[in-house]
This record gives sequence, structure tokens and C-alpha cells, in this order.
Amino acid sequence: MKIWTTALRWTARLLALCMAGFILLMAVGEGFNPARLKQSELLLSVPFFITWAGLLLGWRWEGLGGLLNVGGVAAFYVVHYAVTGFGHFPRGWAFPVLGVPGLLFLGSWFLRRCAAALPAAHGQ
Repeated sequence: MKIWTTALRWTARLLALCMAGFILLMAVGEGFNPARLKQSELLLSVPFFITWAGLLLGWRWEGLGGLLNVGGVAAFYVVHYAVTGFGHFPRGWAFPVLGVPGLLFLGSWFLRRCAAALPAAHGQ
């Protein structure tokens, strides 16, 4: 079980690193300037930043990082739906894929907690 937990953790970390780096590269390349954002874009950038922060925090705190990442993706969908006048959700594959490392972080965190509880349960 330990090998699966380790593999899950490192898969989540590598995916998170790639995605966070790609997002940062895109932001720098596009000349991201929060001062020039419209109100709707600013509202959408908050959950997107939370998603990005979850990718980074998952390296140290898997549970927190996973929750922030998955919660940020979900919040992005809710805010996008509200900003578009309750018109539609974002389309495409890129937004759901951003939540994959968060799900892997949560899975790794859960497996590690279960593994830590097993010896205590069998020792009684």
C-alpha cells in the first residue's frame, strides 16, 4: 500500500508543478495585469488563484492543497455561471483537468491517514 501512496503523491506533485508552471508562464507571457481587469474578470481570477495556490500548497499539505484546488475549480464554475448571467458553464477540457492534481492530493492524503490508522486498529 505504501508504494501506491508514494506513487499517487508524486504523480500529484509532478502534475501540480507542471500545471502551476504552465499557468505562471501563460500569465507572464500574456502580460497579466490585475489593474486592467474588468470586474467580471477580477471575480473569475479569485477562484482561479485559489486553484493555483492549491497546486502549490499540495506539495507540503496534501489535504489543504487538494481542498483548495478542487474547491477553487468548483468555485470558478459557479462564479463563471453567475457572471455570464446564469448563461453557461465554461466549456472545454482545461478547467476540469486543473482539478486532477487536487483529487490526487486528496487521495494520497486519505490513503496516508488510513495507513496510519491501521496499525493502531490492529494493535487493540
